[in-house]
Amino acid sequence: MCPALVAASDAGLARVDCNCSGAGWACGDYPECATAALERRTHARCLRTTHAAATACWVRLDHARVPALAARRNYDEAPTHAYTGGGGLRAEAAARASPYVSDGCVRVGGFHPGHDAYCQGRYLADNIASWALAGLLVQAHGRQRPDVAVACADACHHEGAVRAFARHLVPAVVAGLCRRGHAKRLRLGPHAELVNALAPTYAAPPLVDALLAAAAPMHAADGWGAVFEQDPGFSVAPPSTLAAVAAARGVVVVRGLDVSPEELSALVNHGVGPARPPPKPAGWPSLPAGPETIHLLGSPGSGGEFVRACADDGAGDDAALEKWLAGGEPCEVTDWHVDEPWETTPARFTVLWAAESEGPIETRFASTRLDDRIDAADRELLAGAVGTFAPPPWLPQEKGTARHALTRDDAMYICADSLRDIDGMARREAITLCFRLTRACSARSASHTWRPRDLVVIDNHQTLHKRVPYDHASQRRLLYRLRADAYVV
Repeated sequence: MCPALVAASDAGLARVDCNCSGAGWACGDYPECATAALERRTHARCLRTTHAAATACWVRLDHARVPALAARRNYDEAPTHAYTGGGGLRAEAAARASPYVSDGCVRVGGFHPGHDAYCQGRYLADNIASWALAGLLVQAHGRQRPDVAVACADACHHEGAVRAFARHLVPAVVAGLCRRGHAKRLRLGPHAELVNALAPTYAAPPLVDALLAAAAPMHAADGWGAVFEQDPGFSVAPPSTLAAVAAARGVVVVRGLDVSPEELSALVNHGVGPARPPPKPAGWPSLPAGPETIHLLGSPGSGGEFVRACADDGAGDDAALEKWLAGGEPCEVTDWHVDEPWETTPARFTVLWAAESEGPIETRFASTRLDDRIDAADRELLAGAVGTFAPPPWLPQEKGTARHALTRDDAMYICADSLRDIDGMARREAITLCFRLTRACSARSASHTWRPRDLVVIDNHQTLHKRVPYDHASQRRLLYRLRADAYVV
């Protein structure tokens, strides 16, 4: 959440110039204000100042991490107070700590937003108060380093009023979280009565319902996927409308979207969420003079990154599993994947746009919804399960591991090429389970045949996708790929 927006919500707390003349940063640089600006220097500086260690998405702060790192890399000369959450961000004392001075900075207490998801929003009001205090201090003292003792005293003076104000804001924030799909989790915590009372206010927006009704399903029998033969107006629709449609159906196709790279980037930032740079390390193919958030995928000689697809090995071929366990030999099952699950906070959406497509080249999709395809015994194994993910052998440039829950709301989060183990299971048992679940999903898959200028948006929280082999000698494809963090309404 933008701290200035929070602070400005109560005129008695601060006189905030939301046009930020002279303040050095802007509400308009936050996705809540639907900015389509490609230059996010101010955004990065502010995020570095106010969010720091908050990297998860409970109140949709997952857009903060990449710009914050960009600020540290590219704009390190920018002076900052470096207000950050103190006390470890995972304890009640940290969530409700009064402002204090440490290492020459004013520290504002807070609770890790992602961890609060597991606490069903118990610390929601405390986090709103944290961002409001940070917003007050930045607005009152500017970006130049203040007298920290004076700034801390100022924060402490306003703390009581800010916390009362945050409690007053909770119903509106809870309604927003419910619109983003968190009602089920919030009903398990202290906001259960509020969630039920607010139910009429967080129903799907009428525009999203109308778009879903107008779209053709990608998978006719199961009703998932949304295909539009032309752009219904996502670039001028309210912010995050495209993300909301993708979250409802798993994958969205818009045929024949004629845009420049800059217009594509602006559409993603407006309609989906803040676009991230390509994964680290550097070296991904990119446009010579285009937005840094676009990287290229394509056939050999196209200038894009190329990863060869495996031929279908048959759903009953257990030899493929044994080869994968023995030596990491890829197969049709390991081609099914979500993008970058080895990142601590993977981007929710992958956006692909066809700059070139010659010949009937396909990408296949499969829903990971926990429906009747999934055996009851496997559902039981998945309940509460946590897996460790790492890059597959054919992406040696990628580094790192991450742990993620294997279920998110009513869908599985699985990736056969990257799952290394599941807590409490032997490796063979874990990988066998992942193969079995992937095959169950892929048994009812659907394909998209690419045409030039097609746009595809994939929700990685509920959809697997895979490359389909094609003749590289006679067929050619070049895709622009963006990764976007979600703020789904």
